[in-house]
Amino acid sequence: MQQEPAKELFATDRHRPLLYLRERSPSSIWGILHMLVGQARVGSVDFSRARMQRMAQAVLSLSTAPRGFTASHPAAQVQALGGTPNGDYGARQAAYDVKKLRAKKMVYKRDRSHRYEATPEGLRSITALWILRHKVIQAPAGCCLPA
Repeated sequence: MQQEPAKELFATDRHRPLLYLRERSPSSIWGILHMLVGQARVGSVDFSRARMQRMAQAVLSLSTAPRGFTASHPAAQVQALGGTPNGDYGARQAAYDVKKLRAKKMVYKRDRSHRYEATPEGLRSITALWILRHKVIQAPAGCCLPA
C-alpha cells in the first residue's frame, strides 16, 4: 500500500498562505500553536485582551527610550494606564508579556543586558493593530444609539 504525499503546511502562493493544513501528530502540533523563545514555549499574543492592549501601548510609549527598557518599565506604564482588573500586574507579568512579544519578533533583547527594544516592524504592527482596534473596529460613541 502506497502512502499519499503529505500536504504542505504553507502553499507557495503568497496570497493564500494557509491553503493546506498538514496532518500532524499531537506531539508536533506545539510548533503551530505556540511560539518559541530559545527553547521555551510561549503562549500566543492576543491583542483582543485588555492586558495585551495596555502592554502594546506601553511598548509604543517606551520605544523612544534611548537605552531601551526593562520589564519593570512597561509594568509601571500598564499600571498607569489602568492596570488589570485585579490590580496585581507587576514586573513578572510584564516580563512574560515581553517574552510573548519577543517570540513574535516585535521586541528584541539587547545583547548581554536585561533591556529590550522594539523592532521597527514590531512598532508598525503594534501601531496598525492599535489603529484598527481603536479607530476602525470600535464604533464611535453614540453612533448606534436609537434616536
